[in-house]
Parts: sequence; structure tokens; C-alpha cells
Amino acid sequence: MTKKKLLILVIAVVVVVTPLVIFLGGNGEEQANPLATLSIKEGDVLVMNVGADSWVQAQVGLILEQGDTIKTDDYSRAEITFFEGSIIELEPGTVLNISDLSIAPDTGSTSIMLKQELGKTISRVKKLTDPISRYEVETPTGVAAARDTIIIICVDEAGITRVFNQEGSVVAIAQGTEVQIPEGMQSIIIPGAPPSLPHPLGDEGAESIRITKNIMAVKGDTITYIYEVTNLGDTAQSNVYVVDTEVDVITYVSGDTNNNDMLDPGETWIFTGT
Repeated sequence: MTKKKLLILVIAVVVVVTPLVIFLGGNGEEQANPLATLSIKEGDVLVMNVGADSWVQAQVGLILEQGDTIKTDDYSRAEITFFEGSIIELEPGTVLNISDLSIAPDTGSTSIMLKQELGKTISRVKKLTDPISRYEVETPTGVAAARDTIIIICVDEAGITRVFNQEGSVVAIAQGTEVQIPEGMQSIIIPGAPPSLPHPLGDEGAESIRITKNIMAVKGDTITYIYEVTNLGDTAQSNVYVVDTEVDVITYVSGDTNNNDMLDPGETWIFTGT
């Protein structure tokens, strides 16, 4: 990409056990409480059922099963309610697979395992009352584990994952490294690297262009820098690139979602250097 005009100089581092409910179905027979139910909030939502190889249009109230994949387009939103009360919201442009939904028959421990391939989700996770129960979202670059929290996960087309802890307990895991994310903080996971150290989102109204520099390394490793360049203003910026006195080569990775070579208002571009 040729992004030359906007020069950004970075000198300093910125751094419950849930019982299975039984209800009577339409024919009067007992049926198990569904493990996951889909709600369509806006637009058309697609689903690929487990074992299928094509997408079909989802209907409101669809009962989802383990192995199903849900996709929202650029103008649709959906919500999935799980058997133990947790809810995940799918924003436009999201692809999510349900990899595991289960209740241990001996202990009552619950397991909700999801795979988020792309897009943005907001999970409102119920309090897990035992240490074995889990709610996890896997992305192309790592895993986010949550307990009694509101967690926001964004995955871009390059697989770069942002994990934001709005409240509660969240852990980001990648490359054998676990990072605890405090409330109000986020961690970034890029392909092949451990999660970045937690850092705040920043003051959204402080400036028109915000750049955040994060360091990912453990003792003895090569240091990887992640630069987030966000346009907080109302004017698109052209030819954006990053210069850092500590790094010789900084490379654009992702963020130009509409491929117009412009840092549009509200967009965040990711750059990396080592």
C-alpha cells in the first residue's frame, strides 16, 4: 500500500450449575430446554447447519445445535441466548461457529465454546459458579475466556483479534501465554504472537488521530510492536503511514475495511514492526 501523506511520529511507548429445564412441546411431549436460540435483531441472518455445505436464511427463534455456523451480513445483527443464560450479540459482518454446548451429567458443569472467524461480538456471560465451567471464544489467533463479564471481541480480515473487558474477568490466551485483562482494558492478538499487555482504549474525543503503541515480548524474544492508528475525526485521511525512531521498518497489516486506501472516520488501522 502507498500511504505517505499523514506522517505519525512515535517516540515514546504508549503504553452456576444450571439444571436442564424440561417443558412441554406442542404435541404435549416433554422436550429438553434448547441449548441455544437465535434472535434476529436486524436484517437477514444466514446459518449453515452442522453437516451442511451451504447457507440458508435463518428464522426467528431458530434452535441452534453444536456445529452450526451463523453469519450476519453488513446490514444485519443477531443474538444467541444460551441454556445457562449467557447471551452473545453478533454485529454486522460476523461469522460465528458453535463448537461445543454441553452440561456434564455428573457435576452439572457447563461448557460453551465458540469460534469467531470474523467480525464483532458482545458476550454477556453469566457468573460461572464452579471452576470447571467455561465460556470461551476462539479466534484465528487466540482464545478469550470469560467468567461473569461483558466482553467485546473484534476479529478483522487479517485475523488480528481485539479483546476488550467491559466488566468482570477476562483472559486472553495465545502462543502458550495467558494475559489477564482488567476491566476497561483491551489486549490485541496478532497471528503468531502472544497477547499484548493490557492497555486502555483511550480518550475518544481527545484528538482527531490517535495512535497507540503496544509491546509484545517475553525475556529473550524479539520485540514486536503493534501500532493502532484510529481516525477520531470526521474527515478521511489519505496515505497514512507510521514512523518510529525505535523501529526501522513498520508494515501496514489491516484495517482498511472498504479497501479505499483512506483512513476513514472511525476506522482503526494496524501496523507492526519488530
